[in-house]
Amino acid sequence: MVVSFKKCTKCNKVKPMEEFRLDKSKPDGHYPRCRSCLKEDRYENKERTHTYYIKHKERIISKIRERQRTYPMSSTSYERQLKNGKRWRADNQERVKELAQQAVMELKDFYVAAILRQGGTEVTPETIILKRQQVLMKRTLKQFKKWREENESDSADVQTEQYENEENYGRDIQAG
Repeated sequence: MVVSFKKCTKCNKVKPMEEFRLDKSKPDGHYPRCRSCLKEDRYENKERTHTYYIKHKERIISKIRERQRTYPMSSTSYERQLKNGKRWRADNQERVKELAQQAVMELKDFYVAAILRQGGTEVTPETIILKRQQVLMKRTLKQFKKWREENESDSADVQTEQYENEENYGRDIQAG
């Protein structure tokens, strides 16, 4: 077996071809930067990439949807993705539960959209924002009710004492 080598354009090190990603558009069929340099670039640009995505999220998603309509996935690759996803979920049940709980607690978009779909409401960015606010208000109200029940005996004592003070105050004024 013949092992060929290539020089990375970033780190300038000569490495085996297996260290480079495949790229059909290049003459040698491999990307010009090695995998470790690409990984380093991704890590360095992570925050900038995330900020860009947040800023242009709607445009990016619409382009993805358009590409999916133009180039639909073949049934075999779709079935393969489904099978792999089912296998991963079966192998990682604890992680699936953690991710689901995290989505519920953080009110992720897909979770809020699922709530809207269950209620028969159209899913738009505006309805997601409104539903998220509604769920947060319900959660806050629930926490407040729980807190009030736990502290009800204390508040009943305070109310009784306050009522007695008000009655005595009224008597003092009438007597005076």
